Amino acid sequence: MTQRRRHSRPYSLVDIHVAVADVSRDGQLNDERPLHYALSQSDALISTSRLGRHILKGADQAGIPTIFNSLRPEVAGQYEPDGSVMRINAACRLFMRQGNLASLVAVMSDIRVHELAHGVQHHRTKTPDQDMMDDHHHVLTPRQAMLYLAHVEAAASSAQCQVAWEAKQKGHDSLWTTLRKQKTEDPILDAFEQEARANPASVEDGRAQRAAHDAWFQTPSKTKYYGEAMVRKFAKSYASIDELAQSGKDADRVQAIAQYHQNQRAVDPRELRELGDFGGSANHLNVPGQRPLTDDYYRVDQHPDHAAAFAAIDQQRAQLIESHRAHASVGAGSKPADCTPGPTPDHAADRPQKRPAVALATP
Repeated sequence: MTQRRRHSRPYSLVDIHVAVADVSRDGQLNDERPLHYALSQSDALISTSRLGRHILKGADQAGIPTIFNSLRPEVAGQYEPDGSVMRINAACRLFMRQGNLASLVAVMSDIRVHELAHGVQHHRTKTPDQDMMDDHHHVLTPRQAMLYLAHVEAAASSAQCQVAWEAKQKGHDSLWTTLRKQKTEDPILDAFEQEARANPASVEDGRAQRAAHDAWFQTPSKTKYYGEAMVRKFAKSYASIDELAQSGKDADRVQAIAQYHQNQRAVDPRELRELGDFGGSANHLNVPGQRPLTDDYYRVDQHPDHAAAFAAIDQQRAQLIESHRAHASVGAGSKPADCTPGPTPDHAADRPQKRPAVALATP
């Protein structure tokens, strides 16, 4: 277990906890102090942007801690709704490629903008009755869950663009330059910059950020990564349910899970619009005259890379629901049709032991 200590220096708006990552030293910075320094300086850089200040304020109000941890090498950072914590990967290859402290601060700042944006999304959309950031893959049908996740990620990526552009206009171009170096962000940055230069007011009213948001859906590195992640999640879930059903050990539990799947619903457009509300700045998902957020344009599940996989998931879900209906019909004479043994969202066969984090990958 890592030991956490609180920074005593008052240089952050958020509650920063720093832990020495429990990972191999091979391939890491020889001294972790540069990472600590970059973290300590990131708020000042982010705060040169109006949206950046709103995101930091939202994270501060939500009490989201930032810690160093060991994650997969391609993942720079992640926000975990379960626990409401942001993790930074001390062993990330992206950190290893930085040649000086200034570029390290810029990379750290970009990562934090994206992940803290997820944190603000989480706390602004969470209600006492529902936590969509945590449970969208249970509450919504698989295809609708994919739609929701894609908008979650596109909104955070567009926030990165907005913050980097605003900082650049204030004379701090390191955030924008850092995003450009990643190459995978180019279509999103291009869309933002084109709109911003053609219509300078679009930076203020959300149109430039909306252009970046929509460009996310035409960026193969994004749709492929997150589409595959969602397919794996549902494949694992249905495999667990099938294994439980084949064992014959807990038929009632399988039926309870099946009924829960039968009750899955479509996403409400209002739930999607809320993902662009970072507080104080224009919500780019409320900009008038844009395509509906449920439009086929945003349907990652319909992309050629994922169409067959989601068709298979549809079939698995249909078979599960049909088995529940048949079971309920057979048992109707001996017990009530609604035989669900209490609330079902926490059934282990349908939910991974560790809830999913919203991660920023750096392939």
